[in-house]
Amino acid sequence: MLFNKNLCCRGVLVDSKIKTNISIFKRMLQYFIILIMLVATFVVLYHWNNAHKKEKQERFKRYAESITDELTERVHHFKMILQGGAGVFFASEDVNRDEWRSYYEYRIMTPPYPDFQAVGFIKIIRASQLKNHISKIKEEGFSDYNVWPGKSGDVYAPIVFVEPFNKENRQRLGFDTFSNPIYKNAMERARNTGKASLSDAVEMNIEGKENFHKGFYMFIPIYERKTVSHTLKGRREKIEGYVYCSFSLPNLMNYVSPSVSEKVFLKLYSGSGISSENLLYSNSKNKLNTDDGLFVKKTFDMYGQQWTLAFTPTPSFKMDEEDVFSQIGILLSGTTLILLTVFLFRSHRKTTEEAQFIADKMTASLRESEERFRKILEAAPNAIIVFNEDGEILLANKRVKDIFGYKVDEIREKNLDDLIPERFHDKHEKLCRDYLKSPDLREMGQGLEVTARRKDNSEFPAEISLNAYYSNNETRIISVVQDITERRQAEMDRIERKAAEDADRAKSVFVSNMSHEIRTPLNAIMGFAQILERDPALTDRQYEQVHTINRSGRHLLNLINDILDISKIESGQLTLHKNKFCLHTLLDDIDMMFRSRADGKGIQFLFDRGENVPQYIIADEGKLRQILVNLIGNAVKFTKSGGVSLRVKAGERDETGLEENKAVNLMFEVEDSGPGIPEEDLENIFESFSQSQAGVEAGGTGLGLPISKRLINLMGGSISVDSEVGKGSIFRFNIQVEETDAPEKQLGIEEMRRVEGLKPGSGSVRILVVDDQKDNRNLIRHTLEPAGFEIKEASNGEEALELFESWSPHAVLMDLRMPVMDGYQAARKIKSTYKGKDVPVIAVTASVFEDKKQDVISAGMDEYLRKPFRPEELFAVLKNVLDLDYNYSDSSESKQRKSAKRQVTAEDISSLPEELIIGMKEAVENGDTAKLKDYISKAEEIDAETGSGLRLLADRYNYDKLLKLLEK
Repeated sequence: MLFNKNLCCRGVLVDSKIKTNISIFKRMLQYFIILIMLVATFVVLYHWNNAHKKEKQERFKRYAESITDELTERVHHFKMILQGGAGVFFASEDVNRDEWRSYYEYRIMTPPYPDFQAVGFIKIIRASQLKNHISKIKEEGFSDYNVWPGKSGDVYAPIVFVEPFNKENRQRLGFDTFSNPIYKNAMERARNTGKASLSDAVEMNIEGKENFHKGFYMFIPIYERKTVSHTLKGRREKIEGYVYCSFSLPNLMNYVSPSVSEKVFLKLYSGSGISSENLLYSNSKNKLNTDDGLFVKKTFDMYGQQWTLAFTPTPSFKMDEEDVFSQIGILLSGTTLILLTVFLFRSHRKTTEEAQFIADKMTASLRESEERFRKILEAAPNAIIVFNEDGEILLANKRVKDIFGYKVDEIREKNLDDLIPERFHDKHEKLCRDYLKSPDLREMGQGLEVTARRKDNSEFPAEISLNAYYSNNETRIISVVQDITERRQAEMDRIERKAAEDADRAKSVFVSNMSHEIRTPLNAIMGFAQILERDPALTDRQYEQVHTINRSGRHLLNLINDILDISKIESGQLTLHKNKFCLHTLLDDIDMMFRSRADGKGIQFLFDRGENVPQYIIADEGKLRQILVNLIGNAVKFTKSGGVSLRVKAGERDETGLEENKAVNLMFEVEDSGPGIPEEDLENIFESFSQSQAGVEAGGTGLGLPISKRLINLMGGSISVDSEVGKGSIFRFNIQVEETDAPEKQLGIEEMRRVEGLKPGSGSVRILVVDDQKDNRNLIRHTLEPAGFEIKEASNGEEALELFESWSPHAVLMDLRMPVMDGYQAARKIKSTYKGKDVPVIAVTASVFEDKKQDVISAGMDEYLRKPFRPEELFAVLKNVLDLDYNYSDSSESKQRKSAKRQVTAEDISSLPEELIIGMKEAVENGDTAKLKDYISKAEEIDAETGSGLRLLADRYNYDKLLKLLEK
């Protein structure tokens, strides 16, 4: 019995010792874990500091690059201002001081340029011109003007214009810039290169203060107007002056980065070295620490000067409050986590026994719950995966086979990392840690999207919802996974569609603005050309020249319309505008247009029209003209010797054409002896903005051939090209047209009835012309006043309202784009009054878009006239809205006049002096075109009509006919 008792006691002691050892082990384990967490905290802090240091280096480098870019962009802006000033001198025969001040006020004062000191013009004066130059400036009101400081040689370079014309800049008037070697070196460099040139640094007095700062002068050369020289000698001989500007370096640097000193110590040096001798600017007296890990050096060229920017960070940049708080935050987080762990260990020891009892009791019910849970898993339509905090997959339903490709048994052997691409593991681990800190419910569709990986390593986008629960004292997470590949693709399609729509809208705005800017001046050019064409006092040659301007203007208008249609072509909205027209006339116009161009280049232009080419066809005349102008224009542009040929022939007639018309396949060939197209460029020659090297050197947009190809395809044809480098190219294309009879009424401007004036008894017809462009108002005035209309003008909507109220016009011609008040507002206000509700308001616009008509109607306007318009169109619109009657003149005079130019007989020539006829005959036989033109000029002085006919034959290279007439 005693033995049993001792044995029992010994067993108790052994059990107690075991429990004590276990308790010691658990305590040591706790201390070990706490030590690991403490070490981990400092490791995290160490890595955070390293990562943050690298991020700071990159941020500081970007900051330095940003300042460098701002500086270069600002100085480049000065260059653009000077180029604009040079453009003023190029566009005007003689720029005066008021024009220069107007340019300054327009370009410089808005927006303000605090770093900009002066902009002016320096004129080159020879010693022989000096006295006249000084007298001329004194006559302008500068009685004390002189060229100073004194004689500098045979050539002087005084400042003639300078703005702003304040006290400091006025004192610079007449200063001979060649007397300063710094200015002279920069000016000669600009003259020799033809480019902008920046001077070395100079001391500059800022706003009359006593202290001086460094500054710079920039020069752009101006050569004799309308001359271009590509040689150094030519530039030196043709130099006429310089436009220049001066700017303060401190003000420039303050503008570029006014608060830079808070973050950066910045120094600017001339050249590539860093030394106190070449220091230009510094925002701090501190020495540069080039050994600093954040030191950045940027060396760059600046219009003939080399500058170097050196950057070092300020102490506030190196260690800001955010850095301190972040480090404290990491330490506090680690400490808190350690304390929390200690607390959890203590709590765990107290609750272990209670938890074990509860766990045993709940095990049975848990098994039942898990069984029910499995049934729910299998019934779910999405893939469901249950995993623990370590990412070990515990459960999954059968839907994982459809989404991931794994069977249920296979996926249970995987970790969650196996379902995610390796490059996302770190990010996923962080997301899991963040979620476990606050494991709340995250529902499907709440934006939690990830990239998942299938069994075959293919990737797909997935949306997941998460919910956490606790089982067996561990956190388990239920993840519902849905493959959103189709939904993601649909979203991408929607985004791309929206981007395309935005691009189309932006392009439409650009096309609208471009149309307005081009068509507005073209309106004045064509309008005044048409008015001149009516002048009976013109000589035949003058008439032909004005007629050529008018015809070329129409060609240009057609080209502009078609080029602007590129957006419609790309969107598939361009349609053909078919009409009856004379194909022979179109081809003759093309022939005449390009013969003169070829003659000017000293090359031949040959035109061969097949006998079977129909005279009248139904097709889009404008599109065909544009195709021919594009192809032949390219051929003439690239051909330097030899010639260009246009050949036109027709295929067999197809009797199945519409109604009585016959379908015809027209074939065109444009051949040149130019440089040819390299084989590697032929594949992309019809792609938009694609050009060969020769095309790049010759200039152009690269749109001519792509537009032509698409227009040819739209007209039912195709285009091809054969080319050999060094020998030339042949472009061949065909289009489908319909042969027809001559149209009953020609719609060309020469064939329309010309309005002489209002019929007697029409009374006074008052027209108010509203346009901000004086040229456009003058055009309408010169068109309508000779016909008997009374005209008054307004330059904006507000002026129009005042004149309308006081003058009561019968109709209003309203431009749409105007300052102060546009045409839409003005029209609405006129129509809203009792007096104006029945007065016709006619919109006059340069827009090419048809939808503008709807805007015009919405504003209450009655008619729509598109610039540039013909006089007949203007008269027709007024007749329609005011029910007017006109007197018309017979247009046959124009036809007879042109017909006389095209026909000359031997009898006409016989009236000329015999020695003149013999001289012309010998010039034709010897091929001496220069002498022939001299003889024809003498013939025009004797008989203008006969001379004009002879010149037309010579311009068309019809020497055979000319020789026969001379021999007769």
